[in-house]
Amino acid sequence: MPALKSFTGEEPPAKVKIKGMSTYILVDFAELKIPTRFVKCDLQRFAKEFDVKVEKHHDFVKITPNFVVEKMREEHMISTFDGELRTKLEDWFKKNAKRMVAELLGFGGG
Repeated sequence: MPALKSFTGEEPPAKVKIKGMSTYILVDFAELKIPTRFVKCDLQRFAKEFDVKVEKHHDFVKITPNFVVEKMREEHMISTFDGELRTKLEDWFKKNAKRMVAELLGFGGG
C-alpha cells in the first residue's frame, strides 16, 4: 500500500486519487494534506474527534496525529528510522485514515 509506506516514511510522498472526485490527497511522512476547497466538515470538531492537529493553509488542510505533534515538541524532530514511531504511524493510519478522509470530504464516517 503506497500511501501507508509514504505515511510511515518508508517511501516518498504519494498522491492518492479519491474515487469519484476530481482531487487527490497528498500522503507524506506523518501527515495528510487535503485541498481546502474539498473539505466539508467542522475542523474543530474533527480535530477533537480524531485527536489530530489541523492546520489550515491557503490551498490545503494538513492533518497530523497529536502523538506526532507531542513527539516533535519533546524531541524537536521525528525520524523515519524510529521503529516505534513507524509502528504507531502504521497502526494509526490503518485505523483512521479512510474514515478521516471520508469525514473531511463529507462522505460521513466512511
